[in-house]
Amino acid sequence: MIFYLFLGFLLYAVLLFVYVIIGNYLHGKQERESYDSTVELLDQITLVIPFRNESQRIQELLKSIKNSNSFPFEIIFVDDHSSDHGAIIIEKELQGINYRIIQMEEQEGKKYALRKAFAEVKTSFILTMDADVYFEQNYFDSFQQMPNSDLYILPLVITAPNFISRILEFDTLILNAFNVGLAVFHRPIVSSGANLLFNKEVFDSVDQFESHKDIASGDDIFLLKDFVKAKKEIKILSALNLRVYSPSPKNVKEYMHQRLRWLSKTPKVKDSVSNLFGFFQLSFLLLFIAVLLFVLVEHNWTLAVFIFCFKTVIDSLIFLPYFAKYKRLKTWLLFPLYSLLFPLYSFFILLLIPFFKTEWKGRPLQ
Repeated sequence: MIFYLFLGFLLYAVLLFVYVIIGNYLHGKQERESYDSTVELLDQITLVIPFRNESQRIQELLKSIKNSNSFPFEIIFVDDHSSDHGAIIIEKELQGINYRIIQMEEQEGKKYALRKAFAEVKTSFILTMDADVYFEQNYFDSFQQMPNSDLYILPLVITAPNFISRILEFDTLILNAFNVGLAVFHRPIVSSGANLLFNKEVFDSVDQFESHKDIASGDDIFLLKDFVKAKKEIKILSALNLRVYSPSPKNVKEYMHQRLRWLSKTPKVKDSVSNLFGFFQLSFLLLFIAVLLFVLVEHNWTLAVFIFCFKTVIDSLIFLPYFAKYKRLKTWLLFPLYSLLFPLYSFFILLLIPFFKTEWKGRPLQ
């Protein structure tokens, strides 16, 4: 048994090392080389921000916009039937800045809100954000020198103000680290509409909206799939000046809702690479749980502790450079606790999937 455990951990460590350490290193090298030839995009960008009942969370975004050194061509907010006073806050805070607010007529959801705004964009590129993000003063300056691409997946950093939220941000950090590595060897499997830039003309030509218009969420993942399917150029940029920040789930309940929303839309995307990655991740997780349970049933506590510690050390060392790059070392120090909790809540979430009806902003998700 020890021999097979050793082989299993060796395979696990090698795969992690290749996709996280080597993948991120090669991506960094490719990204630096891509800046050898740049284009100025800032004046060709329209920023689109959909919002629904965000009056308690939009203040940081508005503050970031007001404090910016430079601005895109236009900013379009799309009010998706808010029942609070978010539009009034925007009008009060952004006086003197080139923006407008579009009101949705029908309650059709975020995807329709985005496309209503896209139809009114006059520039060559569209930048999307969520209403709860914020960014640094020089963020828009960064778009004055960009490598050529059709789609740019830009960095999203999850902020964690307390102990609980630091634990809950682990999944996003780890997935993003994998996504960068996978992009080097295959292609990216996730993107976030919280910080996404793309060519409008290309989007109009590849958008397969009719195939997923009845699925309430996942506009960013479907957009990525459409660009991949059409073999358009996609770049993941990790430059720190392109970061936007988004708050992590505030508590376990909010975290569970978020993860269930993500899991509910993943099979509907029908992305073979993403599904294969998810299959291997789930297989390793279930195998790890099974081995631990077997060892504990056999009352071999020493071996159980060794297996847990060995895996935790492998994970923490391999992901350390990525956590350090985005200044998440306080979160990284909690790796042992995360390693203990992750199998438990992952298994619990899997059990909930068939019975749990997710919703977002008061709307049920299909």
